[in-house]
Amino acid sequence: MPTETKIERLNLSVPSSLMRALDDWRRKQDTIPTRSEAARVLLTEALQPKLAPKPEKPAGKP
Repeated sequence: MPTETKIERLNLSVPSSLMRALDDWRRKQDTIPTRSEAARVLLTEALQPKLAPKPEKPAGKP
């Protein structure tokens, strides 16, 4: 997860089936993460292409 100085809170309600799936995923990890950490990991993995820095365009090219 990227290191950032500003942390924001996300209060999220999910159906029990999604919570069970999250808990199932957590139990498959080497060290069982908290629900919050599991959600951060999965969100980061899902959004990684959008989080990656955009390549800069060469100077002088539109």
